[in-house]
Amino acid sequence: MTHLRYFFVRAQTGQQLDDGASTLSKAIREAYPEAYATALKLQAVLELRLGTP
Repeated sequence: MTHLRYFFVRAQTGQQLDDGASTLSKAIREAYPEAYATALKLQAVLELRLGTP
């Protein structure tokens, strides 16, 4: 829930996080492919609903 809260704050203010976590992202994607696929679907829905990438 905390991650979602800060996501909505960033989406509302237009701020983005630095992409310094690419190594961690890759590790998560490889270790948990189903969870990663679900996260991508959630990303698409939120982008449509909020009208922002």
